[in-house]
Amino acid sequence: MVSQKTDKDGEKEMSLKLSEEELERACDFIRKLGEELAELEEKIFSLTEKRKYEFDLAYLNACQIEGTQRQKEAMANTAEEVVALNEEIAKVKGRHIKVKKRLDLEMAKLDIWRTISANIRKEKDWYNKGG
Repeated sequence: MVSQKTDKDGEKEMSLKLSEEELERACDFIRKLGEELAELEEKIFSLTEKRKYEFDLAYLNACQIEGTQRQKEAMANTAEEVVALNEEIAKVKGRHIKVKKRLDLEMAKLDIWRTISANIRKEKDWYNKGG
């Protein structure tokens, strides 16, 4: 929670305060995002391996037909199973990027909160020592 107050000189100062409950919720949300990110990475790996397998099968089938190496690769790359897996991999990678960016944002928010909290503690300490 961001709060704003006025100091003795009439200057406005802002502080960021998180209750223990809010901090716990934020950490829990980050944990969930991390778990989702790991699941997406696992799915990308699995789909990529499956795509390689389907490509190899399609390529072996294409080898039965006369043509150049490039033509056979093109036939394998345009096989229905390979194209479907390419589309699925693209969707999962898109979701992966969104979750990663959201995780980065949440981590940045916590870093900002920690910095502000440390600065407030340092300032209070300085005033308490008569600085």
